[in-house]
Amino acid sequence: MSELSVIQNVTKVETDPYPYVCVEGALPDRFYKELENTFPEQLITSTSPHDGGICYRYKMKECAEIEQPPSIWQDFFAYHTSPEYFRSCAELFATSIVDHYSEEFYESLFEYTDALHTVQISGGEPFLVQKHFYLLERLVEDDLAKGIDIFYITNGNYNFEKLIPVLEKLENFHNVYISFSIDDIWERNAYIRNRKLNHNEDIEADFTDELGDKWVSYTVYHHNASKYLEKYPDQKELPDFFVESDQIDWTKRVEVQSALQENIDHCISSTINLPKETKSEVVSELYMKGWEMGLKGITVYVDGSRTGVLVTGSSESEEVFAQSEAPKRPEALECDIHRMTVYGEKWTIFVGKLDGKPYEIMGGLSHYIEIPKKHTSGRLNKISRKTGSRYDLVFGEDEEETIIRDVAKVFDNPNQEILTRMVSLSLRHGAGVSFVVEQLKKDKTSDMFSFNKCLARTLKKYIVDGTKASSERCEACESKNMVYEDGCARCLDCGHAACG
Repeated sequence: MSELSVIQNVTKVETDPYPYVCVEGALPDRFYKELENTFPEQLITSTSPHDGGICYRYKMKECAEIEQPPSIWQDFFAYHTSPEYFRSCAELFATSIVDHYSEEFYESLFEYTDALHTVQISGGEPFLVQKHFYLLERLVEDDLAKGIDIFYITNGNYNFEKLIPVLEKLENFHNVYISFSIDDIWERNAYIRNRKLNHNEDIEADFTDELGDKWVSYTVYHHNASKYLEKYPDQKELPDFFVESDQIDWTKRVEVQSALQENIDHCISSTINLPKETKSEVVSELYMKGWEMGLKGITVYVDGSRTGVLVTGSSESEEVFAQSEAPKRPEALECDIHRMTVYGEKWTIFVGKLDGKPYEIMGGLSHYIEIPKKHTSGRLNKISRKTGSRYDLVFGEDEEETIIRDVAKVFDNPNQEILTRMVSLSLRHGAGVSFVVEQLKKDKTSDMFSFNKCLARTLKKYIVDGTKASSERCEACESKNMVYEDGCARCLDCGHAACG
């Protein structure tokens, strides 16, 4: 959650007379003071007051049209109108709203059905939710269904005997669009689910990943397997008739999907789960067969081919902790000169490159150094001395050549210098640029948050297109299937880009 969020410190949702929150110290002092000092008071008070003159209101649409608002207000507006903030509010209030309005919600919904023309339902198994069936039933009884289109996005794991009454109701609607996946009941009779711990959870972690996130693991059994083990507690292993998905005939899976999609006019996809050590030729053959049979979509997953929240419990291998030596730095490195503004402050950042890749980084506030804007590149020369090395910045050519000696010291900030040294250490020892960027973006409580943001913004320009975004989650669909393009994380599932 963003440090600019007004709900970041909420610990309790009140429900009387309706769900609401009241939080003291909603924002960190440094952000609150900057927002207060740059508040567009004259603009807001130029509108007519509301509620007997006790408050002013300025619509978000009008805020967005303000010419050149302070940068922190731009960030504040952008976050509080983003899908991320909407999801945070939904997660915060979901339980209390359902508990408080459960019956009233469905009853009040029918007050607006005369204007209802589209219903969209997604997630889980809505066909089996009793209140969902009640909604369909009421719309049919009130003779409103024939003018309504319904869209479903769900999975296809259903008890079809229970599904028949729902399908009979759907026949009464104008159009029904169903997008669902055809999956095995589950990939495994039992698997290990990993859940990431929130920073305030007092639970001992089972492991910590390469990004520093802490996780707990627990075994989840398929419903049928769980029932069997409850009935036969002395049986340690499941019998052979509990077949797992990677034991199914993979080619037949393609043929089954081909047969099913003949009766589907929207979209369909299916995941074929393969065991570890499956050869790439097998994967290629399955994709080719899917293409030959005209499948609309298909996914092939090889067990262990990627880390994630679902893993099988059979792995016996241990990950090797590989370490590497940094390549020797030449006396002179080509460097790029970057300039940016964050929260109203101007920064200048230098990136030294070896073989075109970022090798080191340094910089600070722009008012400490004067470099004409026409210069966007230069050299960082390392001068070795008995008392320690220094780095001189060289830019310009011929008569315009300028040298700034000991450029790291010019910015006069030991804390920032230490941070750039550590980031440079990571880069020259082979840490992926995307990992470094994601780590810098995580530390939002640091006093150097603005400087962290500068470094992250600068380095993301060097992320190779197609690099997997390891800790990014799509704001639109919450998928983690994200890759970087032009320094921006883009979702491969829905196409949404984190940079807008």
